[in-house]
Amino acid sequence: MNAFSIISAIVFLLYLQMGIYVFLKNRTSRINQMFLGLCLSFALWAFGYIFVFSAPSIEYVLGWDLVAMPGYALFPAFMVGFNIYMSGSDAGKILRRSVFTISVLLALLLIVLGFMGFGQPAEVYYGTFSWLFMYDATDPYYLFFYIYVGLAAALSGFFLLAWSRRIDNQKDRLQFRFIFYPFLFSAIITILFDVVLPSIGDAYMPMIGHLASFPWLAGIAVAIVKFQFMRNPDHVMASQALSEIREIVIFIDDSNHIVRTNRFTNRLLGIREEAIQGQLVSSFFDNQAMVNSYLQRIRTRQHLGPVALTLTDQSGNHIETSLSLLAIQDTFNDYRGCILYGHDNREALNLQKEIIIRQHAEKNLRSISEVLETRVKERTRELANSYKELQVKMTERMRIEEQIKADIAEKEILINEIHNRVKNNMNIIISLINAQDKKNTTRIASQKFNDLAQRVRTLLIVHQHLYLSINYSDVDFASFLKTISQDLLVLHKRTEKVEIRLEVSDVFLDVDYAIPMGIIVNELISNALQHGFSSWFLGRNKGRKNILFVEYLFKDGVYEISVNDNGKGLPEDFDIQELITNGLPLVEILVNDQINGSMEVFTSSEGTLFKVTFKAVK
Repeated sequence: MNAFSIISAIVFLLYLQMGIYVFLKNRTSRINQMFLGLCLSFALWAFGYIFVFSAPSIEYVLGWDLVAMPGYALFPAFMVGFNIYMSGSDAGKILRRSVFTISVLLALLLIVLGFMGFGQPAEVYYGTFSWLFMYDATDPYYLFFYIYVGLAAALSGFFLLAWSRRIDNQKDRLQFRFIFYPFLFSAIITILFDVVLPSIGDAYMPMIGHLASFPWLAGIAVAIVKFQFMRNPDHVMASQALSEIREIVIFIDDSNHIVRTNRFTNRLLGIREEAIQGQLVSSFFDNQAMVNSYLQRIRTRQHLGPVALTLTDQSGNHIETSLSLLAIQDTFNDYRGCILYGHDNREALNLQKEIIIRQHAEKNLRSISEVLETRVKERTRELANSYKELQVKMTERMRIEEQIKADIAEKEILINEIHNRVKNNMNIIISLINAQDKKNTTRIASQKFNDLAQRVRTLLIVHQHLYLSINYSDVDFASFLKTISQDLLVLHKRTEKVEIRLEVSDVFLDVDYAIPMGIIVNELISNALQHGFSSWFLGRNKGRKNILFVEYLFKDGVYEISVNDNGKGLPEDFDIQELITNGLPLVEILVNDQINGSMEVFTSSEGTLFKVTFKAVK
């Protein structure tokens, strides 16, 4: 790798660093976007020539030159775009975009032609320092390429010089020097080594356009780092302020044609700025004669207004505005146009109308108030008489309320006494069953007694939740399910072996349904714990996750209670009618006769599901 390859590698990295650094300062800035494109173009050019300078053969030279070709074809387009935006050209948006777009299209055409084999050098040979290219001066591709580059350079120089004539402060003047003179130096070196010498066949130095452009881009980068240029140039800040201000701003030339508008005005009219530019300003107003008279008067004045004018948007809607006119004069005090500025007055007019309406309403309210005051006096006398009558009625009502409270207190005592007696009687029944169970010697009989005691205990729990309810007729069945499930886990000694998961709705159940449903749930959960998760099954499946799902849902007037286990499942020949036990047959009887519902049974090797659905009708 020779010295030119090393230098190309260095400038390749510097181009990338400069472009990305400037772009990250302000990603939305057109100037920074164009500078990034310019740096990337030169970076691609430099990257290809790292290998061109050190290529071992002509084939490698031509191949890597083809890699670099998109870079030196695109840089003139980004150069024009950068200088247009940097110089703050007075050209309209459409013209600026058109110039840049045409430049990019020409570059893409050159790239396509280059990949198709056009523009190959007439001769490639190794000179004193590196590979050298000799081009045929009559080659159309060669002529087209350098005319394109020359026009791009000329346009760039034109925009920069035009900018220099408008500079009126030291900061912009210093910025111009950092950009223009390195640009001029780079252009001269590039033309000398990449155009003049190769075309006359007298080249001793290789093509170094990608290296010669480094002082120009470095000058811009130094200006950014040292002097903080291009972040917010004065014309950019003014343009941004004009775009963001939420007022109507219209620039008019001396022939009353619109030169420029801001974003707020464009949105207000519903028309893009490009479509507004060049139009007569009076064409956007409802009262055109008045507008023309104001435009005539402002020619002899410095300021006029504010005046009330009516704008017309694209849809024909009228927009009431309050506008002022400010004359623009040159150094000889000759009229060059004016600025029409102001605000949308619709909100102020609506507010004014609202104030008038409120004033009228207040006047009406005062007259109504006088009438009401007279009526209030009359009504006060009537109320005084009614108050005396009301006192008598209130005394009687208070006596009745006291009597009702006494009756309610008496009923509360009676209900409490009944509850205690029912609870005591059920506990006595449970005690009698347990006493009888102790006299029994067989395991099956003992299980029967335990089941009977649990059924009575279930009725006791339902009664307990009924007593705790608000109206003594509805049971908090969700709370009941939580209580009974935990009691059954303890009763069947499955607390550490089976996990019960509840998904219950906070829906109360009428007592006529709560009692049979309590027994049904008791039997289904007991059946799952006793048979689905039998001691034999749990012993055979140690370490297994045993889960019992209990769901209580109410939807569209239908209650649904499901008991689902992942135990051993029911036998294949299972039939409730043929069971000799009382549990499931009792459930079927209660479902059919007591709650007028239906029960579905689903079983498999992965468990059993009992689903009971019914409608509770009071």
